[in-house]
Amino acid sequence: MPLKIAIIDDKASNRNILMDKLLRNGNFEVSLVANDGREFLDKMKELHADQLPDVALMDLEMPILDGIETVKI
Repeated sequence: MPLKIAIIDDKASNRNILMDKLLRNGNFEVSLVANDGREFLDKMKELHADQLPDVALMDLEMPILDGIETVKI
């Protein structure tokens, strides 16, 4: 079963590069992509338990809600 990954970064190029590299490897599935911490938290609430990511790759410096504050929440 592939490891479910969330990608949270305010830069689209970073999100796309990470997603491309992860999807080339059959061991990963990108289950959530968000532009900032607030969007990540909102999307997490909408996922069913079996869709929740196993790992979150999160930028620390983002507008609206940064990675540090998001992890605290």
